[in-house]
Amino acid sequence: IKKAKATEKQVLGAVDLINSGKESQGIGELEKILEADPDNIMALEELGIYYLDQENDKNLTYPATQPIIC
Repeated sequence: IKKAKATEKQVLGAVDLINSGKESQGIGELEKILEADPDNIMALEELGIYYLDQENDKNLTYPATQPIIC
């Protein structure tokens, strides 16, 4: 349980870095966590949210890249 709490603190620290504009550093921290524990759900989720947000930002910036849904 102590390891889980330490990892949770690491993930939250990485998210704080991302949210404060230090995105590459925060992503690096999440990737380090996943190297040590590839099944870390919290790190996977936060990394997925980050990349999803990045993709959504691209689509909002460049609407012509969005697929047309009929």
